[in-house]
Amino acid sequence: MAALPADEAACERLAAALTILSPADAPVTPTLEVISPELTAVRLRRMLAAVFMKAGRELDAEMELALLPVEARSL
Repeated sequence: MAALPADEAACERLAAALTILSPADAPVTPTLEVISPELTAVRLRRMLAAVFMKAGRELDAEMELALLPVEARSL
């Protein structure tokens, strides 16, 4: 198989990744509707803390992690 240009390969990976998503008209359970925003917020704060750590801003990373529940504070 010939190598694809980066943009075509990226499009193929995206198309493959999108096949695992639920259809847009799939019902969302009330539990998932409540939990999803909280999980997203935890994940984003952890990612931001990791970026701060990588940039050498340990205090900022610690402050972000302090906003999370204790069980979600590890990177």
